[in-house]
Order: sequence, then C-alpha cells, then structure tokens
Amino acid sequence: MVRWFYALTPILYPLAALAAFDLTVRADPFALFDRVYTFLALYLAPGLLVLFAIGLAYTGKAPGRYWRLALVVWIGLVTYGHYRLIGIAAAGV
Repeated sequence: MVRWFYALTPILYPLAALAAFDLTVRADPFALFDRVYTFLALYLAPGLLVLFAIGLAYTGKAPGRYWRLALVVWIGLVTYGHYRLIGIAAAGV
C-alpha cells in the first residue's frame, strides 16, 4: 500500500485538485471565496497528504528520503498552482 500511495499521489492529487476546482466553479463561481473551500483545498488536503507521506516513512516500506522530499515538494507545487488558479478565476469574476 505504501508504494501505491507514493506512485498514485503525484498523478491523482493534481487531477483531484482540478476536478474540485472545476466542479466548484460550475456549481457556483463565488464558492471559491468561501472559507470552507479554501480551508479544505489549500490547507487540509495538502496538509494531510504531507503528514501521511512523512508518516509512512516510519513503516520502513517507503521509498528513500529524496523521493519523499520530492513528493512533499510536488504536493506544495500543486497546492500553489491550485491557489494561483483560484486567483485567476477570482480576477475574472
């Protein structure tokens, strides 16, 4: 399971972020400004992913430390990209 997590997170997290953004904009463009959406999308989801990635390192089955660091950096980059995407959409509303 640990290796599957490290293999699927770089693929599924950006897709999930884009899907959440798209569904939110289609439902209500002003929902992007809601504190609940911001908290879930920009704090809770990436925070839990980072904590889970670091926590799995203690199982001994996780990839090396550089792969874990790369995964944490990737989660940060995707979250920043999601934040910028929200800013671009907010400028158009």
